[in-house]
Amino acid sequence: MLTPAFDLSQDPDFLTVAIRVPYARVSEFDVYFEGVDFKFYAKPYFLRRVPAVRPWKERI
Repeated sequence: MLTPAFDLSQDPDFLTVAIRVPYARVSEFDVYFEGVDFKFYAKPYFLRRVPAVRPWKERI
């Protein structure tokens, strides 16, 4: 399995995960998230649990 290229961005309300999977079909992928658990699968790509990012308020 391959780890897809991804970017993280954060604002006060949301954490956004942008995943680039050029060879995956939109109709054949799974996304799971609950609390801090995150999983993405689209053959042959797999991404699990993006590294923890502290909220901006805690960084100051």
